[in-house]
Amino acid sequence: MSLADLDGARLALAINLELSHGRHGASARVEVLEHAGRHVARVGLSGWVEEVAMGRFEHAVSDLEARDVDGLILDCSRLRHVDARSVLRLTRAVAPFAGRREGLAVLGLSARLRERLRWVEPAQPRADQEPVRAGDGHEWAS
Repeated sequence: MSLADLDGARLALAINLELSHGRHGASARVEVLEHAGRHVARVGLSGWVEEVAMGRFEHAVSDLEARDVDGLILDCSRLRHVDARSVLRLTRAVAPFAGRREGLAVLGLSARLRERLRWVEPAQPRADQEPVRAGDGHEWAS
């Protein structure tokens, strides 16, 4: 299963998380997709991410990591703001997925956020990993 091609994957879990509330609240939709025994999480962030929301996001992502999820798709298309103090925490929270079998894909970042976030590069892709192709309409982090 490739992160770019999730056709035929079964939705194994879907949950909406309120990361923070109020006028500038944040939320996340977490979906775990299963195909051929592999699991990929799709996390859609929305709203304004600040310290409290980032702490809850880190906890949710670490739970996915602990459950041996093979890859992560982070959808930021509904993200309105990321507090400057939370940028590094966001990067660190999702970085472990860059080295997983299905990898890490980041979609929907504004040009400003893309500039602010510095994604870690994996050491070397494994032989069983699909190579990352630039220019296919997705923002690949690995």
